[in-house]
Amino acid sequence: LVIARESAISKNLNNILFIQMSAYDIQTLSTNYQFDRIFIRWILGHLKEPESIIESCKALLKPHGIMLCE
Repeated sequence: LVIARESAISKNLNNILFIQMSAYDIQTLSTNYQFDRIFIRWILGHLKEPESIIESCKALLKPHGIMLCE
C-alpha cells in the first residue's frame, strides 16, 4: 500500500482512499464510506463465509460502483 499511496501522491490524485483491514472487519465500516471501486485480492478462498464479505463490500459501493475480486 505504501507504493500505491506514493504513486497516487506523485500524480496528485487526492481523492483516493486506501484501506487495509481484516475482511471480517469490513462490516464495521460506516456506510458513510462509499467507494467507486473495491478490490479484493487472494482472500475469498480462505474465508469460512466469503458471501458475507462480498455482501458487506457491496453495501459500501456507490451506485454503479465496481467490485473486483481476484
